[in-house]
Amino acid sequence: MPNSARLGLPYPSLSQQADVPADLLALVNSLDSRTVIFSAGTLASRPVSTSGSPGILGRMYLQTDVSPQYLWFDYGTGWVGIGPTAAGGTVVADGSITTVKLADGAVATVKILDGNVTLAKLAANSVDASKIVDGAVGSAEIAGQAVGTAQIADLAVTSAKLATGSIDGSKIIAGTVGATQITDGGVGTAEIAGLAVDSSKIAASAVGATQLADGAVTGAKVNSALKPSGGAADATEALRALGTGAGTAAAGNDPRFSGSIIASGSSLPSSPSNGQMYAFRATGAGGTDGYWMMMWDSGLGLWKCVGGTPWIAARDDLDTSSSTAWINSPADLAFTAPFSGSYRVIIGALLGNAATGGRARIGLSIAGAAPRESTVPFHYAELQTDAGVQASVSKHIALSGVNLGQVLRFQMRCTVAASNIFGNKFLSVIAAST
Repeated sequence: MPNSARLGLPYPSLSQQADVPADLLALVNSLDSRTVIFSAGTLASRPVSTSGSPGILGRMYLQTDVSPQYLWFDYGTGWVGIGPTAAGGTVVADGSITTVKLADGAVATVKILDGNVTLAKLAANSVDASKIVDGAVGSAEIAGQAVGTAQIADLAVTSAKLATGSIDGSKIIAGTVGATQITDGGVGTAEIAGLAVDSSKIAASAVGATQLADGAVTGAKVNSALKPSGGAADATEALRALGTGAGTAAAGNDPRFSGSIIASGSSLPSSPSNGQMYAFRATGAGGTDGYWMMMWDSGLGLWKCVGGTPWIAARDDLDTSSSTAWINSPADLAFTAPFSGSYRVIIGALLGNAATGGRARIGLSIAGAAPRESTVPFHYAELQTDAGVQASVSKHIALSGVNLGQVLRFQMRCTVAASNIFGNKFLSVIAAST
């Protein structure tokens, strides 16, 4: 059976006996071994070809989801990459262009990536001044000790270039520094030698209060004519020595001060001395002012109350209440702390129980909180008697950590809802310390 000239496909000759099935089979087998199967698409769509799921030997697949597109070959049990394609040209394999392939002068600036010319790529002495951008050479680029006299232009070193303290006497030619070379205020204490400034160097009236250090003028520096104890007249305004005469000043422990008056007011002194006394006036609406004798203790850094009268608010009426919640007295008995610190408080009242088993209570509220009943120290007092009995009760309460502006308030309540009696109520407050 003859074959075609180009593909070598078999066909029957005219002289052969016709056998269509056999002739077609011979043609199919020949085509199957010679024809290339080709398809294209994404890598994810490429047909499977593995040892477990064999592909078609000789099949080609063009991957289109990359640029340039990539050609694959199916060898029956897997795919092997042939390489990328390029429209209108040939793709050069990586690393195939060597130095001998490049013509002289073929690599221009645009062919070199920025930052790719390193020190190793530069020939010795290849970088001259024309290759350096103006201002590109900073201190970090200059080697140590590289700048000598020859590298510095004449008059290029100004005062701004000189480090502080870099010029000493050995660097200055004798007689070259005059008044015009010294800036105003340029000569400080460190620049003046010991005992170099005598009276001839100081201008008249040049030393005023700002030139004198604190404590620099002692008694020995004051002329005797300005001291009353040294000869000045009584009417002369001058420093005065201690003494008992008309021209002297009295000492702080002078016995004539034994009857001095203690200052008073509603604001403690801000800069007290140890042992200083101050009569503090405690005021508050609805109460009688108290006078607390306060003494400053510099060792503890606080004011201590050493006596005086308390601030007191009272209501003599017999009030009744059946409230089981803490309530204020009908005439509010309340005191606002004038400073932070510790206080001593007394509350009291005439109480009467209206129901057996019930108790009338009075208590102290601090900054709006209910009187303390369940934890010690307790801040309440109560009448523990049968119904119909009346008695006076009181409670002394020592408070610490009270803040400025917090309100100390008298309150009352019943443990059982019954009309109990609350009479002769009072609230007394005195400071303990700041």
